[in-house]
Amino acid sequence: MSGLPEISLDEEIEFLKSIVIPSFAPRLKIGSDDEKRGEWMKVKAEKYLVPEKANELMDRFSTIFTLEKAEAKLLEAKAEQERHQQLSAGVYPTGVQTFAGKKSIAFQL
Repeated sequence: MSGLPEISLDEEIEFLKSIVIPSFAPRLKIGSDDEKRGEWMKVKAEKYLVPEKANELMDRFSTIFTLEKAEAKLLEAKAEQERHQQLSAGVYPTGVQTFAGKKSIAFQL
């Protein structure tokens, strides 16, 4: 039985850094044409990934239409990766703190 391919956080982060965010580069002259951006991303994804993973990552991230959202998604993925690393190291959240107007999670060993 074949299901969705297993996509790691590392693969998501790499996809966002090397395909999604670069798709907004002015040198590509795509501008705000989301269809052209999607085509460019698909070609890059298929070039570097197995088809199943390329399709799954495109399904997840091809609906990001601004650089700001792409960067926010990258930060979310990195935060999730850090949380997983801390949990695997035995560090558990103890609460939410605010620093410089931004929420952060406090951890305790």
